[in-house]
Amino acid sequence: MMEEKGKAIDKYIVSQSNSLIEADYSQANLTARAMKIGRLLISKISPDDKDFRITKIPNHTIRQYLGYKAGVPYNRFNADLEDICKRLNEQVIRVRTQRGSVLNAFLISSWEIDLKKGETIFEISGRLKDFLLQLKKNYTTYQLENIPKLHSSYSIRMYELLSQYRRIGKRKFELEDLKSKLGCNYQMYGHFKDKALNKAQKELEKYTDLRFDFEELKKGRKVVGIVLYIYPNDPTVESRQGSLDFLKDAIALEDKFKLSDNTINRLNKCGLKREMIAKFVALGFGIIEDQVSKDQAKKRCKTLEVYYLEKLTLLAQSKTSDKNPAGFLIKALKEDWKKPKLFVEQRKSDRQKDLGKKKQNIALIKAKIRKLEIKLAAEKEDALRVLIADKEKFTVAYNQGMAKLVDSIRRDVKRKYSTPMEQYTKSAFLSSAVNIYLSETYPEQFQLYFLINENIKTLKKELEQLA
Repeated sequence: MMEEKGKAIDKYIVSQSNSLIEADYSQANLTARAMKIGRLLISKISPDDKDFRITKIPNHTIRQYLGYKAGVPYNRFNADLEDICKRLNEQVIRVRTQRGSVLNAFLISSWEIDLKKGETIFEISGRLKDFLLQLKKNYTTYQLENIPKLHSSYSIRMYELLSQYRRIGKRKFELEDLKSKLGCNYQMYGHFKDKALNKAQKELEKYTDLRFDFEELKKGRKVVGIVLYIYPNDPTVESRQGSLDFLKDAIALEDKFKLSDNTINRLNKCGLKREMIAKFVALGFGIIEDQVSKDQAKKRCKTLEVYYLEKLTLLAQSKTSDKNPAGFLIKALKEDWKKPKLFVEQRKSDRQKDLGKKKQNIALIKAKIRKLEIKLAAEKEDALRVLIADKEKFTVAYNQGMAKLVDSIRRDVKRKYSTPMEQYTKSAFLSSAVNIYLSETYPEQFQLYFLINENIKTLKKELEQLA
């Protein structure tokens, strides 16, 4: 394959931490197309990226990557693309963290399909940073070109799970564990074998750089486990040819619409946050509000780098921008200022508008937090009710809780209340100790509680930034 700007197309790499490779997909209903888009987004992360960047992909590129034929109507493709984005934003992937807790995450946090411009803008979920950025150890990589031709979501997940053990050449699974990792919910083993195992075996051998055989592990007549034997594979040229031709256009587009690290650092020093810079860059010349000005800027500057350097030069020349360089730059970029421009008079009006919006946003966030806190308390109560109803679990938790109390409080609790349940319900010290033990011992029972709590923390951080 051809090479553009020093980067070989056939070396587009998907890198994920092993924790993400091992994720539980049993709660997700991700189609093969949705998984393919997810892996495409991951492949566009650079190894030295410290944060996720907004990823902008032309819709015709997505059509090619997903293998749509020329005759497929665009309204059908657009509906499919909307469904893909929605699944990536709503379907939960369960990842075990280094702390031992389970993170319920979605692959993308936002998307925007612009039919007028013919492009889609994706934003990977920030909760996945630890599993996709700055990976130093315990991670797996593979070439993206192995993915586009696979027709089954089970095949894509099987390829990832086997890639992790490629050098070892063998991998053993309990049957239910393999099903959950593949996102397969077939109850009957025969269906699972036919729809998942056999199909993945055929597709991987035909389209990817590895293949596998498998052995069934039985308990009596029942299959309880699978041993997978992994081998290198050399698929035919025809089976993968053209699978990443779309990247020729994508690389050229990225080169035209990206900024150097030096320019990004200069913008950041002027007060523009890196998240904002990423969103501006994703818009390309679309950041310019007036169409005539936009056309002129494209013709004059050719690349986005030149356009942003032009505005930084204006900032350096201006004597009115010292107090608000970020505001100066934003207006200069959106209105395509070509020479230093006074905006002192505009600042007062802008400040008043911003203050109104700020108060409105604070009120909305506080309302969201109140609702979530009510939901959080109810969810915790429901989770504890289920666990406490289990006499065996409650007894263990009670003994653990009692052991954590100091002697004087323990004696006082036993003196005042006769039964363990009464002691638990009446003593704040004991109930707190028991509840902590239950939440740490049975984290799966509190998954929704943890998720709501994380949402509350995120909103409170937003509130702090607005304050």
